[in-house]
Amino acid sequence: MIKKLTIAAIITVVALLGTFVSPEKSANAQVMYQAFIYSGEATVGGKPIPNGLKITAHVLDYSSGPVTVKDGKYSGLSIWPCLLESETAIVRGKETVTTQCSSDDQYLNQTVSFRLEGSIVLADETDKFVANGVPWRKNKFNLTFPNLPVPTPTPTPILPTPTPTPILPTPTATPIPPTATPTPTATPSVASPAIYSGTVVVAGAVVPEEAELVARIGKYQSLPAVIQEQLYKNLVLDPGDPALIGSDVEFYLNGVKSRTVHTYQSGASEKSLDLIFIGLPTATPVPPTATPNPPTVTPVPPTATPVPSTATPVPHPPTATATPMPPTPTPPTPTPTPTAVPVPTSTPVAPEIISTLPATEETSATGCLAGGNISSTAAAANLLLLGGPLGLVAVLKRSHRTRRTRRGQ
Repeated sequence: MIKKLTIAAIITVVALLGTFVSPEKSANAQVMYQAFIYSGEATVGGKPIPNGLKITAHVLDYSSGPVTVKDGKYSGLSIWPCLLESETAIVRGKETVTTQCSSDDQYLNQTVSFRLEGSIVLADETDKFVANGVPWRKNKFNLTFPNLPVPTPTPTPILPTPTPTPILPTPTATPIPPTATPTPTATPSVASPAIYSGTVVVAGAVVPEEAELVARIGKYQSLPAVIQEQLYKNLVLDPGDPALIGSDVEFYLNGVKSRTVHTYQSGASEKSLDLIFIGLPTATPVPPTATPNPPTVTPVPPTATPVPSTATPVPHPPTATATPMPPTPTPPTPTPTPTAVPVPTSTPVAPEIISTLPATEETSATGCLAGGNISSTAAAANLLLLGGPLGLVAVLKRSHRTRRTRRGQ
């Protein structure tokens, strides 16, 4: 069983290898690759090439779009040889031709040459076109040209030698009415639409989503192009003004101007015009806005504030204090010897009570016992003052009687 499985595996591997290395399959296979983009200095005889001259790149029968030399430098020279397939569609009521570019392996490993002004003046430097999955930027690819192109001299027409004309007798002049000379009609120039396609190159980044690519010339701005990943197509420039033919076309991606500038030609169809953008801003996330929360109002029950009573207490009149009078001294009475009955030495006299109570509206002017309205407290105090001395006299009398009784016994 194991031997059968091993033999089947070997047969499968051999079949697969035969599929991959088959010459027929290899000859018809197409290799997918992207554009080469060159930039650098351009000199002739050790000096910068004058401004305004154009440089193109060539591989086999393919020629790139020209780039203009400025300050001795060129940039954005893109070469992308491929098989062009045109497709016609109706966009907004207009017929639009879309060109698709598919890879063709006949250009692989072929020499890339550089020409000045499309002439036979070739640069000393060359390159080899190889397959690459992404656009390949070759910066500082300096080009050196042996000489500037010599302008083609304009041939000077050789005039034929005039043949002498015999002099005839002067005839009588017959007046001929003048014939109006027709004014030549100028051939009107037509500004046909130009179509651009190629690669969008953003320095240090990728093409943003929902990006908008337009072309501008003068006050005219085209409709946005169709952008798919790094490629753009169907960028139609249709200003309709013949005076703009030969003017510079500027390209804008999300409002940022391209470093690549192209010359508008009526009816031109540029299939591999690569646009380079530097300094394209990136989107900044906007922080979320804080939602204010209204403060919660907690009802507070009212607190009862005690209100002091406004009643004013009425003070009672002070209680009258009786001032006792000192007893009047009585001279001692001589006691007879034979008589053993003791004689009291002094007779107590009731003291005179003097009232010190102040006169009020409730007290009569005739005395404390006179008729009138007095308070119950004042009446009780007056009774105590009057009854106190009488009680004292009664106590003193009882005390004398008790002592005399004890002596008689």
